[in-house]
Amino acid sequence: MDDEKPSTRLTDLPTDILQEIISHLDNDGLLQLGRTCKDTHTLALSEFFSQNDLRRPEEGFIVAYKKPIETLPALRAALFVKDLRQLHCYLNPNLDRLIGEVADLRSLAARVSTMEMVWLHFSVVDGVDKRVWSVPARPDGQEDVERACLRGCWMKIRGQSCIQLLVTGGERLKELYLFEPKPVQHPPIRVETRPAPVAEEKNQRSFKKLLRRIFRRARKERDPVVRKVEEPLPKAEEQRLSPAPAPRNRLKELDIHSDILLQEPFLDWTLSRVEAASATLTKLSFKCISVPRETWRTVLRTLVLPHLLEFEVCFDLVVYETCGARFVDVMHFLSQHPSLSIIHLHGVEVLILPDATIKPILPKVTSITAHPVYVTYILQSSRNRLPHLSAVCISTEYLQTPNFDYQSFDTALNCIASFKFMQPIILTLRFQTHYGVEEWFAAHRELGPQSPLASLHQINSLIIACAWHVDLPQSVTASFDEWLALFPSVEKVEFTEQAMNDPKKCFLDPEFLKRLAVACPKLKEVVAERELVNIVSIRDDPT
Repeated sequence: MDDEKPSTRLTDLPTDILQEIISHLDNDGLLQLGRTCKDTHTLALSEFFSQNDLRRPEEGFIVAYKKPIETLPALRAALFVKDLRQLHCYLNPNLDRLIGEVADLRSLAARVSTMEMVWLHFSVVDGVDKRVWSVPARPDGQEDVERACLRGCWMKIRGQSCIQLLVTGGERLKELYLFEPKPVQHPPIRVETRPAPVAEEKNQRSFKKLLRRIFRRARKERDPVVRKVEEPLPKAEEQRLSPAPAPRNRLKELDIHSDILLQEPFLDWTLSRVEAASATLTKLSFKCISVPRETWRTVLRTLVLPHLLEFEVCFDLVVYETCGARFVDVMHFLSQHPSLSIIHLHGVEVLILPDATIKPILPKVTSITAHPVYVTYILQSSRNRLPHLSAVCISTEYLQTPNFDYQSFDTALNCIASFKFMQPIILTLRFQTHYGVEEWFAAHRELGPQSPLASLHQINSLIIACAWHVDLPQSVTASFDEWLALFPSVEKVEFTEQAMNDPKKCFLDPEFLKRLAVACPKLKEVVAERELVNIVSIRDDPT
């Protein structure tokens, strides 16, 4: 027995040799080895993250996009990942993997100390071919388990000191809720009959017990009660027995960019979660496609968020007349939230009711981005009482039918010209559709000094923005200096979100800049794709 040599373990090898062995394992092998013992835990899982381009997850920044199926189980098992500052997780098909990843996310949220920013993307799931995505017949009760798993994941994330939560997509998840409940066949109920004398005897015994209980209670209330003075528990024991405090809600920003969260069976849950965060929530964003107007009415008339600073309701690219929140519901929400500072509305109903009496008072608003009808209504309702307003964005909309009416554009510009601002204003003109753009620019050039643009004396900065599919026509860029010269006080022009291949080649062309310098004597700067050009130096340069 004394001659036997002690056994050699894998962890007795030098670290460099052990690392070389581990580097030849596949993903599943690394995950299993990382779960084996604490000696190989960090080495194996660190190698897993390195091989799959998840660099330094211990720092708390993780982007999981089309990663292997073992990614979330590895994060869940990696004890050296203690906090998550930012988690961008793109969930994957098929259904079984999706549910598994959601369960792993829930367990990960329960293990780590904090999850400050969580972005859950279902875009990969929504983009898969219908032939690949299929919901097979589930066993009895399995659908309820899957639904509870999804709800529980978001609830657990919100409870882990989450500050910002964004959920996008999820249209495929609707198929989880289209099952017809299967009729449950209960076994026949067996009714046992008791003979009458036995039943009567049982009732008498129950009545006697009830009388004894009543007399005992009455005696206690009549006689003086001697209470035993209990010795106080030790502090450690008292802390152990006291219930755990509820997690403190820190959610400040909530981005709901998923239709399914505003549909049954998630609508009530979503509203309850938003209301639960009402004491801390400062930003609420909705970006949805096909939410019915009655649902919007429920959402906008239910929520009251006293500390809300930023509010956004946006539609998809194409605006349909049957969807989108109604004008009166939007105005009701704005009127209930005077704390708002930033407002962004797109794709909501633009019909102004003749008897609309809801006039929101927004004394703290600093920025408005909306259809020109909303900009006009808010400015007219405020009666020059927007002391902090410094930025206005007028946006067109890509309507299914009919085309956008630029008359409302000019009405909003006239309203801005007559409004008494307390400071210079940044004006943004955003074009979501190419219909009518060329004609609108040409009409103002023909009007000349009679154009509403010539009355915008408080606009010192102008931003021209376009949707990803909209190119400014060549006739607009060729005569842009004439159009810009109509603004009496513009000192800075910025071109952002331009769809053309090379915006700098167009807007930073030397000849284009020279024309602007000559036509606009007050212009000082031009910015295209974040590159700034000093117009004063061009104007002063004789060459």
